[in-house]
Amino acid sequence: MDILFIASNRQEFTRASLTTLLRTLRPEDRLVVYIDKDISNSEEFIRPRLRPQDVVRITDFGSPVAVMNNYISNTPDGSPIFAKVDNDLIVCPYWLEATLEAMERYPEFELVGIEPFSTQPQWGGNEIVGTDHIGGIGLMRRSAFINRPRPTANGRFGFTEWQYATPQVKCGWMTPPLPVFLLDHLPWSPWKELSVEYLQKQWQRRPWGDYGEAYWELWSWWKDTEYEREAIG
Repeated sequence: MDILFIASNRQEFTRASLTTLLRTLRPEDRLVVYIDKDISNSEEFIRPRLRPQDVVRITDFGSPVAVMNNYISNTPDGSPIFAKVDNDLIVCPYWLEATLEAMERYPEFELVGIEPFSTQPQWGGNEIVGTDHIGGIGLMRRSAFINRPRPTANGRFGFTEWQYATPQVKCGWMTPPLPVFLLDHLPWSPWKELSVEYLQKQWQRRPWGDYGEAYWELWSWWKDTEYEREAIG
């Protein structure tokens, strides 16, 4: 399966996100990395860490919608189901297997999101519940993109608007939600300090708040483990 990884800014987040993402992939998966041509040093960090089957594409458009459209238009050998992961998050070790297994059991769902910002996180089994849109991080069937989404003026929210305008594309959330951590909301160093820096650069646009005590069970698998040590190192 193909996994799209968007590395358009925030190099420190990219290092942590890519490091942990690579450890979750199966040998048969292919990572398709989109790097903005104006972001220095990202390519030098990313290329040596990729496997022979992985692909790097240098872009000048940055928008997540443009990345998805580029992939669908220019990858005829792409997988029927592909994933999209941004460079500001950490996925848990079993996210791919769990989401694929759920999509096999619920073939009517075409877009399946895994971000757990809208419900109390918990451990447990894998179902998909319908929603009117997903956040853009998760698994998607290529067959859903008969009509391509178009970026809005700021280049970010076109995917959500496209979902509202195409109700025939069935969207869903994983429930209980999988552990997915937004690095710009982690309440410990170095991420907390980096979040302030990136907010000043207007690279932070997510509206929800920081993780708190209630989220301990969600992110305890990663905190104080080799995942965090390797990501920071």
